Amino acid sequence: MDEPVARLLVTELRGRGHDVVTHGALSPGDAPQWAACSEAAAREVAAGTADQAVVCCWTGTGASIAANKVPGVRAALCTDAYTADSARRWNDANVLALSLRLTS
Repeated sequence: MDEPVARLLVTELRGRGHDVVTHGALSPGDAPQWAACSEAAAREVAAGTADQAVVCCWTGTGASIAANKVPGVRAALCTDAYTADSARRWNDANVLALSLRLTS
């Protein structure tokens, strides 16, 4: 599923100077399933090849669960900027999970 929110997120992050590696629907040839994408991104964080990751699915819940199964990953499902900032600041979250349905 190719989501406009995900494409906008990639564009915004690249515009802010971040190196972005995409998985799933945004990366031709990858498995498009949210669980596989979330796990791939989380494994990059756990391996140290990525500092942080953003994972998405329709509600964000499944993506956060899949990412949190990877040892060393602390994924936080956030619906607003304050919660995301707090998860990073107080819980050292290294993966942000977003809902494609609730994020405008």
